[in-house]
Amino acid sequence: MCSSDLERRGYKSIAVEFPTIVAVYEAPRNEDFNLRVLDAIAKQMPNKPVRFIVNSHQHFDAIGGLRTYHHIGATLVTSFHNFDLYRRDVINYAARTKRPDMVSQWPPTELAEGYNYEVVRENYVIEDGGRVMRALYINPLQHAEGMLVAYLPKEKMLLESDIINTDNPLPTTPTRDMTSLYTMINRVKFDVQTIVPMHGKPIPWSDFAKMFTGARQTASAAN
Repeated sequence: MCSSDLERRGYKSIAVEFPTIVAVYEAPRNEDFNLRVLDAIAKQMPNKPVRFIVNSHQHFDAIGGLRTYHHIGATLVTSFHNFDLYRRDVINYAARTKRPDMVSQWPPTELAEGYNYEVVRENYVIEDGGRVMRALYINPLQHAEGMLVAYLPKEKMLLESDIINTDNPLPTTPTRDMTSLYTMINRVKFDVQTIVPMHGKPIPWSDFAKMFTGARQTASAAN
């Protein structure tokens, strides 16, 4: 696994290496950023095609590179909420005239064939040669209408975007979105040891869990 190491304003992508393929979590910003990510992947994980791009949510800064991955043939894994929007308004034949991207300059014959999208309602598993990556739908959220996080059982690592941002100190009490994440991860019994946010540095799961212990203690004291 590798980070893009091309962070700007806290953005990153995470590439996960499988025996024969690569899957990427998050395609933020724009085509230039994601072409640099793909170049870094080609150097660090040579001769392995990027077969999947896992999209966290539908905000513009999280989808700027989806067309880039679409052009190289990667399958987009995203929430069922996003399919109509992406197919109609994002991955389409409309010309990008200010800065034409690859899809505009060399449009594929089909933009929405069966293998282009994997739509997730609850969870989705990417598996290759025994290596597993699990995408899990987190809802309800205030930030967006649900998100996909990714769990890597081998590393016991959770990849997420915009629920936990470690660019700033963690709040003293968990937000509603953090509570939804914490509740869902415990419900599905993922053995998470490290959280890797797309904005900020990785943190131990135990540091995140402490917020909920503190919140319970505060509530008990108040009663």
